Amino acid sequence: MKKVIIACSLLWIWLWGGTFAALGQTIDTSDAYVTTVRLPQGKKRIVFRGERVILRVIPREGNSLQVVARLVYKGKKEVPEPYRVSWGLKAEPRPYGAAVETVFGGLPRGKARQRLRIQVELHVPPDADLQINTHIGSIEIQETSGNLILETELTNVAIGYARGEENLIKGDFNRFDIKFIRSARTDTDFSTFRIDLSFDLELKGDYNTFNLRRAKRVKLAGDFTSIRAGRIYTFQASGDNLNLSMDRIYYLDTKGDFQTLSVGELPPNFHYLRSRGDYGNVRIDNPLQTPYKFFIRLEHGTLQADGVEFIKREESFAEKYYEGYYRDPHAHAEIHVDRDFGTVILNN
Repeated sequence: MKKVIIACSLLWIWLWGGTFAALGQTIDTSDAYVTTVRLPQGKKRIVFRGERVILRVIPREGNSLQVVARLVYKGKKEVPEPYRVSWGLKAEPRPYGAAVETVFGGLPRGKARQRLRIQVELHVPPDADLQINTHIGSIEIQETSGNLILETELTNVAIGYARGEENLIKGDFNRFDIKFIRSARTDTDFSTFRIDLSFDLELKGDYNTFNLRRAKRVKLAGDFTSIRAGRIYTFQASGDNLNLSMDRIYYLDTKGDFQTLSVGELPPNFHYLRSRGDYGNVRIDNPLQTPYKFFIRLEHGTLQADGVEFIKREESFAEKYYEGYYRDPHAHAEIHVDRDFGTVILNN
């Protein structure tokens, strides 16, 4: 423990009040700072905080954390002499695991300020929990089986495989590219997500865009959000100004105004679809000719349905109601649509 603290002190000199004793000194960027922190046995958590960082998290064997850091300019190791600045790195053991922090001592103005970054590599045990807080930069997490907490702004995030059961993503103006995340809760605004596979997603926030290839369960709460999805087993959404487009759905329930819903395919084991709200179009394509029953209420909207049989058809100036089925009057699958304004298309 004493050796670790001494090693850390050589890399970082921190004075209360937020100043550096090493301010004014230039950093020789040809050599990276490297330090190792011994971690406690059992469950552990790594906490990282930084600004303007290029962060990579790499799994390693053993029970220690290795930190490698250097100053880079436009992604290159060589930093022009006028733009070399003081910066700090702190890596310390904690009862829960370890804490790592980077800070700039001073930044130039103009374009050079945007091109300076601290490049950090965290070599961590794969089962360690990660808590990362960054502002401006990028994050790459290759693989982790621990839980993940991300609080970021203006950051590009790439995640390979996040197998932890409790993952939290927060922040604004971010871009996420995720291959696999077992489960996640998000609370973001003005962010873009691309997720290839997930078992459980709870999405919260406004002005977001999601591209989901495959998910078992998705729950959305937010406004002004767009979702383009492949195969979704269970989908629930609440919010206004939503643009929802899905290739294949098994169960869907949405509520809100100014919602646009498009479904490309109803699989043979399709179960239930309900969409409620004002002002929005609904289009359901059924190339597999899956049987279903439908219950549709409109006020000033219109219904376009191909190949269906009507059991009840009531039309007046104030309200329209349609009840019927496609192919099988005893079908277990049901479609419910409640709209005041908009067009409902059942394309079989």
